[in-house]
Amino acid sequence: MGVILKVLHRCESLKKAEFRNMFLDMEENIHIHYRDLRIELSRKEFEDIVRTFSLQSAELMAAIQSRNYQDGILPNANHDELRIWTESRLENDVVYHPQRLSLEECSDGYHIHFRNYKFLLSREDFAVVVQAFREIEIDSPYAATVGTVLELFEANHLHYNVRQNKPAEGRVLVAHYHEPKARAILTGIGMTRQTAGGIQTYTKGDLKIVVETSSDRSDFADRFAGVPRTVRPLTEVLQAKKDKPDLDWLNALKSKVLDTFCHLKESDSPITINMDYNAWLYDDLFEKVVFPYEATPKLKDARAAYRAWSKFLVELDMYFVKPTKVVFPKPKQTELYNSIIKRVNEAAAQVPAISKIHLMGSAAKGSMGMYKAPFIHSEWSKLGSDVDLLIEIDESKPFEAPEGWHYINVSATNDCAIYHIGELPFSDPFGHRRAFPNIKHFNHLLDAYVFFPSKGEAAKKDAFLDRFKAKVVFDRAREDGLRQTLEREFAGPVENVKRLDVATENEIYAVDVAGRAEILKVYKVSGNYNSSKLAEHTAYECALVKAVEGQGVAPASVRETKDGRGVFEIDGAPAVLFERLEGEEVAGPETYPLVETAKALAHFHDVQIKHPLPLSKAFSFDHTFDIWHVEFHRFAKESAQDAELTECFQRLEPTYGRMKDIYKRMTAQKKIAWVHNHGDVQPRNVIVKDGKPTLFDLQNAFYGPRLFDLMDGAVEFSWGFKNPDHDDFSRFNRFVAAYEEATPLSAAEKKALDDALRIIGTIKFIKEVRMIKGDTNKNNLRRRRGLDLARFMLERLKS
Repeated sequence: MGVILKVLHRCESLKKAEFRNMFLDMEENIHIHYRDLRIELSRKEFEDIVRTFSLQSAELMAAIQSRNYQDGILPNANHDELRIWTESRLENDVVYHPQRLSLEECSDGYHIHFRNYKFLLSREDFAVVVQAFREIEIDSPYAATVGTVLELFEANHLHYNVRQNKPAEGRVLVAHYHEPKARAILTGIGMTRQTAGGIQTYTKGDLKIVVETSSDRSDFADRFAGVPRTVRPLTEVLQAKKDKPDLDWLNALKSKVLDTFCHLKESDSPITINMDYNAWLYDDLFEKVVFPYEATPKLKDARAAYRAWSKFLVELDMYFVKPTKVVFPKPKQTELYNSIIKRVNEAAAQVPAISKIHLMGSAAKGSMGMYKAPFIHSEWSKLGSDVDLLIEIDESKPFEAPEGWHYINVSATNDCAIYHIGELPFSDPFGHRRAFPNIKHFNHLLDAYVFFPSKGEAAKKDAFLDRFKAKVVFDRAREDGLRQTLEREFAGPVENVKRLDVATENEIYAVDVAGRAEILKVYKVSGNYNSSKLAEHTAYECALVKAVEGQGVAPASVRETKDGRGVFEIDGAPAVLFERLEGEEVAGPETYPLVETAKALAHFHDVQIKHPLPLSKAFSFDHTFDIWHVEFHRFAKESAQDAELTECFQRLEPTYGRMKDIYKRMTAQKKIAWVHNHGDVQPRNVIVKDGKPTLFDLQNAFYGPRLFDLMDGAVEFSWGFKNPDHDDFSRFNRFVAAYEEATPLSAAEKKALDDALRIIGTIKFIKEVRMIKGDTNKNNLRRRRGLDLARFMLERLKS
């Protein structure tokens, strides 16, 4: 739910609710009655609700019992982790009165109909509602003083304390769980937000609100007045939670203990608390560890006391447990990855003995993030994901660990020496440093496993790399070889060879050749054609790029070798040096240059229609069709345990059965324009500069009807990039319309659009299902994309 930005009307003038029933009935449709609310549903909608409510209510009841939930303890904070999302997506649209608003006087009172909801009101209550609407000023100004902002905080049930309250300047302390709501309120009323040192400052005109956050519930004790409160031995609390602890809660508790011990170790004052963990208490309401006062404690060695506490956690299997990680969005992942690669190259440059560096874990998978509570194990506190590296040493060269590398120990798992070689900066948006100021927190720690061949077993090292799906980010021999090849082929100095992290099995490098920023692509896998044709298709791709450049289209240019070739070889594989395009990558649907890309694609096709290119037509869509058409039943069989996918395969079967005839008919139609298609029109193959998109990467190019490219782009831009919740097939028609605005389709092409969708859509559906690879997670990206595409096709094509 959203936050309240303006209270248009509020009163407590209604009569007490007089209806106490909840019941169901079935007449012209199905009704759910709850007190004075009635919801009208079709049979399918009702079945949706029954299925979803059964699953979610069982899950919520289990959570209520496991947490011993009590009213009033959990704040109204719109926290996703406190919501049950199981099977939350309802399959059926509202059937009855989806656009109705109706106010009615009836024999049993007054009805307000809003879509399929009906509220029953007495005459007196209806009069209150009417008066409320009369008094509303929808265009009244937003809060403009500290006082009116605080009224909004109250209306939204925020937990906060006022530190300073002047008419135009206020300072408030907000509970950490309500910081997102406070931010939504203040930005929602038009205030500008700036952050520094974990403190947020909001301004609008003369109004200024400074927001600090606190994770200490006792700062807001008045908000919990009347809520049951118990204080129990901490050991008893942990014993009760050991089988299924809340990992964020546990790490926050461990942080408090560690923070206290860090203070004791550094303090010159005498210790006046009982350091025996058996004596500690826990206040469950304010979520605080209570350390009893003891003027002359029996345990005086803080380190020994902390070791005893750690041993107790080991016995409960609570010593090494990770809190929830909030994964960064793609732009932040890219920024971090680039920082990691920069550090890797710096390390390699410092140490000539480094022969190879592998990246593992979150950084390799693109799932770096920050922890909701500090991740505590032993005396370590980590605020963000580690960066795990394995560094191989060439012992024919002298090795000396650079300054700043800190030796830890030797890993028994892989025979590597473990070093901490640095950190990446971290902004700490959760305020952990302020909450636990005595702990030395680590940001994104760079952990390096350093392998010396003379001291370890290569088999152990290789098994470790396989286990963590490591990827090579530096290979001195490989990069030296690339540099030598490029210098030989292009007769110029080569610098800064850096492999890029991109979703492809091909090797992609950023490299400077003769002072120019370029992209080197080493082709390892074919597109939609036989792998034996890889070199031949690469030459076709280069010829296509050069040909359309001559017609005013500007893809990434191919750099020719000193003897005029576009394609050369690296270790027997075809390679091409492309111009490195400047601009921004597309990050998600909110930044899709949909209209501009559709028009750029139209221009790419139009220049070919007006000036046919003198290129080979050997790579036709026949190759793609033949490869994927035969896979339909194979993947239908592999998906037999998935009811939703099975239904889609069954409903697409008639389309699949006609595909060969449809394809034959389309390719025989002379009034459909044939061009050299891009072959992979998707957001990640677009670079935007000054609002103008450039399509690049023609590795899947083919000769065929331009409608295939158009359908490919329309589907790809309807998907939500890496988030299927953002799939929106209303973008499909917008893409097609933008294309037609730039380059009109013939009457025959308009008539053939749906047939083109049947072919391209079915093939893309098969490709998505193929990539599920046995994953049973119903939110699997490929599964969701495939389902959304199939359902769109079935609705549009009515088959």
